[in-house]
Amino acid sequence: MTDLDHKLTNDILFKMVFLRLPERLKDIIAGALDIPSKSISGFRITNPEMPPEIYGEKFCRFDVKMDVDDRIVDLEVQVANEGDFPERALYYCSRLFSGSLVIGQNYIELPKVAFIGIMDFNL
Repeated sequence: MTDLDHKLTNDILFKMVFLRLPERLKDIIAGALDIPSKSISGFRITNPEMPPEIYGEKFCRFDVKMDVDDRIVDLEVQVANEGDFPERALYYCSRLFSGSLVIGQNYIELPKVAFIGIMDFNL
């Protein structure tokens, strides 16, 4: 048997596989959120990129961003420890919150946000 050139921890391969197999992705998300997969009534993979709100701000590229029932879920795969994963996770979650209200909505209407990190290193 030969070694594969690419592993599922590769961001592009991860997206390609799970965007084509949304039911498997739904099972992974259910496991990470500790809820039964069958209890998820709404599951939609949304745009995995979030452009900056203002020119010059940092660009976010989510691995897989989903709506799961009443939550926004960001699933990130990180292979290399760049020393900033907790800060990156916090930044991504804040961007999910900041982009979820429109004029006239109250802060109480902010959605639940879940961040799931799959890392190939010890945090």
